[in-house]
Amino acid sequence: MREGLALYILASIKDKKAAGVLAGVEPVKAARLSEGLRRYRDIKLNQAKNSKTQN
Repeated sequence: MREGLALYILASIKDKKAAGVLAGVEPVKAARLSEGLRRYRDIKLNQAKNSKTQN
């Protein structure tokens, strides 16, 4: 599965379920996905903050 799609799916589920999924992935790939998920959520959080300040 492409990483972008995997990140989209992981971001749409609760943290505990995402952690369970990542536990079943090879460690190097899980680390890469985990870091990507953190960045993805940071971007979404910043977008939400920016949209609130613009309204």
